[in-house]
Amino acid sequence: MNCFDLFKMIFYVFDNEYDNNPNEELGNLCSSMNPFLFEGEGSAVEEVYEQFKKAYFDRFKNDCSLEEGYEFGKKYAKNTKVESAISAFDKISIEDWINAYKQL
Repeated sequence: MNCFDLFKMIFYVFDNEYDNNPNEELGNLCSSMNPFLFEGEGSAVEEVYEQFKKAYFDRFKNDCSLEEGYEFGKKYAKNTKVESAISAFDKISIEDWINAYKQL
């Protein structure tokens, strides 16, 4: 799993939670993370992806496994301090994560 694929997967988890339980805090997070607003790799707010990328490469150096990506996503959610982002990861199993990745 490369850095940008992991970023998109985390965005999908948050965006799905927002679709099911919209709230302003999670909406703002999704808006700033949006990886599809511009062409290429990045996010709507450039610093968001840049900080994510730095954390990713500090941890992995290269690609990570799906399991490592899942754990990294859970940690990333906790670091946002957005309760609904944290609970979004609490609702998704590693099996769901792997199946969703196969659909990327």
